[in-house]
Amino acid sequence: MDAQAERRIEQRHACKGTMNWVYFNKECYGAARVLNFSQKGSYFETGQPLIPGSTVLIHVFKCMDCVDVSKTPANLRWNALAEVKWCQKLSDSDNTPYAVGVRYHYTL
Repeated sequence: MDAQAERRIEQRHACKGTMNWVYFNKECYGAARVLNFSQKGSYFETGQPLIPGSTVLIHVFKCMDCVDVSKTPANLRWNALAEVKWCQKLSDSDNTPYAVGVRYHYTL
């Protein structure tokens, strides 16, 4: 699923950022690249699949070139508890990352 083609009600903000994710209450974690976010969730790419419906903790530690972040600082969750809504491999290649969409458990 391409984040650009995904239909959303809320406004999305582009972001070239890096983050870490970890399954809640498990010892499985990884690094990811944030591509966009909203007040309700975010989209990122990572090297391993995440289980849809699972809960993850995410920590964004660098976000460059964010569009309008200064106008909407509450939209970017630097630390969040989120539900994995979907996860899909971007192509059949072995080295291709997985695209992941998450929804924050708590929003403002």
